[in-house]
Amino acid sequence: MIRLVLYLVAVAALATGMSWLADRPGMMVINWEGYEVETSVFKAVVVLALLMATVLFLWSLLRQLWSSPATLGRYFVRRRHEKGLDALSSGMIAIGAGKLGLMAAQVIRLNGCAVLAVGRHAHKLKILDRLGIKTVMEKDLDIRERFDVVIESSGSPDGFNLARSLVEPGGTIVQKSTFVEPLSVDISSLVVDEIRVVGSRCGPFEPAIRALMRGLVHVQELIDRRFPLEMGMQAFEYAMRDEALKVILEMKTYPAEGLRQPGELAEDSII
Repeated sequence: MIRLVLYLVAVAALATGMSWLADRPGMMVINWEGYEVETSVFKAVVVLALLMATVLFLWSLLRQLWSSPATLGRYFVRRRHEKGLDALSSGMIAIGAGKLGLMAAQVIRLNGCAVLAVGRHAHKLKILDRLGIKTVMEKDLDIRERFDVVIESSGSPDGFNLARSLVEPGGTIVQKSTFVEPLSVDISSLVVDEIRVVGSRCGPFEPAIRALMRGLVHVQELIDRRFPLEMGMQAFEYAMRDEALKVILEMKTYPAEGLRQPGELAEDSII
């Protein structure tokens, strides 16, 4: 309100001054370097005001150009921040229900983000169901949905293709998987849709160790079977199955055992 009043007062003062000059035209003669210019005082004041306005405009434009890199930088930082908040509110999707995918879904939830885990084996997804993480079988996934962030940890090229189809234009694919088979990627579509592909391998160890020590990430649930060392070949054969999770070889002589509940098997002390 105060600014509006000041603006109206300034306009009124300017109009009064211009009116006063118009009633008293007078004459001005400027003689410089052999050139002589004769004009009225009113015209001279108008020309001077226009020159000052032009100088101020050019100075403002120069300042904008000078600070534009920093301004653009702040804009992109703000845009990434907003996209991050949108991703937290709308949720992420984690593709793959192997050992890596099951842990990735748990870590995502630790950051307060709603996560949807996708897999092909129901018994693996049940591990996340018991932890309160939303899951869906890949065959039941609504492929029309789009996500700002897609975590790909399936271990299969098909998983990357699925991630590409689910990511929103301008979104991010966090690539955890490495593939034995060659992967054909349409680079042009990534460029046109401005998709970021971020390689993520090991990550920081200290936060991971703290999360394990505090029981924030459940890894006992990932143990599928325990084999004695004498059955090492059978253990490797079992671990090669698509439906298998973590297989542990132990220096003990009891027969191979199935999935155990967390804490069911007492661990021997290590000296």
